[in-house]
Amino acid sequence: MRDDGTDRRELAPELAKRENSWTQFAGWSPDGRYAIIGSGWESPENAAWEEEHKNFRMTEGWLFDMYVFDMTTGERKNVTEIERVSAYNSGLIFIPGAPQRLGFTALIDGISHPFTMDLDGRNKRDLSQGTKGFAYGFSASPDGARVAYHQDYKIYVADADGENARVIETGNPFNFVPQWSPDGQWLMFVSGEHYNCHPYIARPDGSELRKLADRGG
Repeated sequence: MRDDGTDRRELAPELAKRENSWTQFAGWSPDGRYAIIGSGWESPENAAWEEEHKNFRMTEGWLFDMYVFDMTTGERKNVTEIERVSAYNSGLIFIPGAPQRLGFTALIDGISHPFTMDLDGRNKRDLSQGTKGFAYGFSASPDGARVAYHQDYKIYVADADGENARVIETGNPFNFVPQWSPDGQWLMFVSGEHYNCHPYIARPDGSELRKLADRGG
């Protein structure tokens, strides 16, 4: 809708008509031409298992995909089902500085991997090089030349194709969710010990590490 609440428009309502499914709005392309929609489904059997065991079972009984919705034409495309790598795909983003590339996170055998792909969903590439560590918090630099993510509680910075991955050393056992500053000169992330993490910043090469604030205020 418009910022004054007018001109409301429902996007791709047909995606939520399948039984046991739902949708969620997940973001925009930088130019506002495309909306990003997440579409999920879970089998009743898996939902019952999760309820009984009080735990999520993400290796079966799920299907979660990311759609790119053209605001001009109304066309929608499921870009994660093309050359599919996982039944659970989330976190779709448009790579800054590379308008024809997308990023997303795929859950494979219970392990999360950051991927990039073309705008049409093809040429998917695992930026974590297929390692078994759980990678999450995928973020691209403003110029699209580098990516950052956390894997096994460590912050990594790599080239856009996943090569030359480097760890930002903090001395802390837990490090999460790196985000680039608008000028690409800093990364901000959460770092610390179990149940005691705080916001930090550092240069992409790991220098000038600084704690910004304390969770206690």
